[in-house]
Amino acid sequence: MAVAVAVVKWVIRRTADRVPLQVALSGRRFYGSSSNSADATAIEMVNYARSHSRPLNATSYPEALRVLEQGLSIFQGDDASTANAAGRLLLAMATLNVDRGDIRDAMERLKQAADMTYSSIEIRVAALEALTGVHLRMHQDVIASDYGDRCLHLLENAGIKTNGEKLQVLEMRAKAIKGLVELACGRVDSAESYFSGWNVKDIKNRNGLGAVALTYAEFIHVTGNFALAKQLYELALELCATENTVDISVPSAAAMIPEEVQLGATCALGQLAAHSGHFDEAEQRLTQALKKAEEYYGGQNQKVGIVLLCIADMFGHKGRSEGASYFLIQEGLYRRSLEMLKAPSLDQEGFSKEIDQKDVIALARGGYAQLLLPQRNRAGEAEKMKQWADVIWENNRTTLAKVLEKTETSRDKERKMDATVVTDMRLGRVF
Repeated sequence: MAVAVAVVKWVIRRTADRVPLQVALSGRRFYGSSSNSADATAIEMVNYARSHSRPLNATSYPEALRVLEQGLSIFQGDDASTANAAGRLLLAMATLNVDRGDIRDAMERLKQAADMTYSSIEIRVAALEALTGVHLRMHQDVIASDYGDRCLHLLENAGIKTNGEKLQVLEMRAKAIKGLVELACGRVDSAESYFSGWNVKDIKNRNGLGAVALTYAEFIHVTGNFALAKQLYELALELCATENTVDISVPSAAAMIPEEVQLGATCALGQLAAHSGHFDEAEQRLTQALKKAEEYYGGQNQKVGIVLLCIADMFGHKGRSEGASYFLIQEGLYRRSLEMLKAPSLDQEGFSKEIDQKDVIALARGGYAQLLLPQRNRAGEAEKMKQWADVIWENNRTTLAKVLEKTETSRDKERKMDATVVTDMRLGRVF
């Protein structure tokens, strides 16, 4: 490991004379090497790159990417050892790409990892799982579904070649990502078929299932079982804390890495508390998510904008419940959220509906419009925002109007399931 650490430190050193990384490895070879040496070195390089890429900024990003690219140039060959190492590096590079909004590059690297015949099934499942998530983020739901199916088929063909316990964990990951696709498409009944028969015991104490717990929790949340949803969100946090302490032996990428899942679960717990009328808890959870997002991504990232939107919506729930107004707080939050989300200008003519994070942008603009409508001097501005948000909103399960007009909490007998939505912070999708 000392060699690996020396290598990655050398890679980012800003010196005039550059020695090829192959030479810096002091003759250490990975062609036909033992099954653990190349993979262990790749893990060291990924850990080093991650530790030097937070918070993500103009300096940290290229340095972290350079470490991974140099490592990838080393691990070449047609054996499992080098393929696994290369696969891990590709997954890490794709994660950095997604964080920076370089979606096309991320997709290409994930496709490379998914197509590596000699790599382990864990690497390929992680790549397909992440590809599904990236396409969901871009509202390319048909393509996302295809990758989800490919993930299931991969495991069906694995058969007896894979350890029984390992196969069960991977199958749960594949089913969860397919369930997420169905949920994103508004097909709640179809989503339920992928979670059929699951319970907390099936997920608890199994390494690598943090993202599974979060996805299952989101499904349970929108179908109205708030008590079980809270239990599952908390389980996702627990599993991710464990995954972060056992290095990164379980491959994952993009929206499925433990850090993303932790942020997503914390944010979802805040939304759940608001839906339940527990506003002190909601504010505490969402503030925690905001601080974590700023620490992890930096203060100007779109993920920060998503949390600000959730806080604005929470104050809306709180105000309606208390018969109070939080106008100034909400307006500031909505405006800042839209800035962070890089929302297109309302004055832009002929805008495209192909907008990154359009679910949350539509929800933010719609919420802001609802806030302004009672203000006579701003009714025109509000109507313009409302019309824009209605055009962009593409949730198949419920309308934007239903979401914005929802005033009930979980204690109200007439709470409508189709008006209970959860914002997935990882993907910028509203389920």
